[in-house]
Amino acid sequence: MSEEDNPPPEPGDEDVGYRKPPRQHRWKPGQSGNPRGRRKGARGFKGDRDRMLDLAVQATDGSGVTFTTQQAALRTLRKKALNGDMRALDRVIELALDRQTEAEAEANAGAAERISKEDHALLEQALARMATKTESKDSP
Repeated sequence: MSEEDNPPPEPGDEDVGYRKPPRQHRWKPGQSGNPRGRRKGARGFKGDRDRMLDLAVQATDGSGVTFTTQQAALRTLRKKALNGDMRALDRVIELALDRQTEAEAEANAGAAERISKEDHALLEQALARMATKTESKDSP
């Protein structure tokens, strides 16, 4: 092949190749890859999840009782755990520990507010004592 068959690349086009589009087709600075954004009516995963968990489900035992999907799933998980399914039992224990942790966090938040009100006077007295000790050391 001679050099006549392969003309030299134009300035700026030498970087064209895999994952390197020509310069005129690259995104401009500040230009979005999705300028119109998501459609207004498009649903997201979180919304679908919430709607699915809130759907009503009829009990299969014929009692006519309705539950939400979330309640039915938890009842099924409990039933499997009570029948000896170890994975279901582990999950129930994990949910119980999460519940206990949340309850303790709520209780501790209220206790911290009560303690701060009760000990406020003691803290002020301690700060006053520390201030007087510092003043007495500073004055010769």
